[in-house]
Amino acid sequence: MDSRISAGQSPARGPLKNGPLAPKPLGRSRRPKALSAREQELLRQVLGARCRRGREELGLSQRALAEAMGRSESWVREIEHGKQYAPAYLIQAMADATGRSHGWFYGQRELDLEALARELIQRAAE
Repeated sequence: MDSRISAGQSPARGPLKNGPLAPKPLGRSRRPKALSAREQELLRQVLGARCRRGREELGLSQRALAEAMGRSESWVREIEHGKQYAPAYLIQAMADATGRSHGWFYGQRELDLEALARELIQRAAE
């Protein structure tokens, strides 16, 4: 046993626990800010529009998407109209059912790899 560590003292109480390398407690500035009512509404609208677009691009009905997700058709309709918010695990279920990424439903762009490949091939041919 290290002679610098006295009986009953954990090695974790050394400089990493209390010194300059110790983890800092989360202060108020590090906590995520709650969304305003307007921001929540906008998020529901973006989510609903993306849900509808992803469903329609695949030619799925609301019923077919609902069945793929294990939800009701009315729930999908409420999501698409921005009246209902979906938790992250249901966004993932939508992503799985439509072949999109989780982030796409929140408005993030997805790379169209096929279009990018065509563009690169075209540039190389020139």
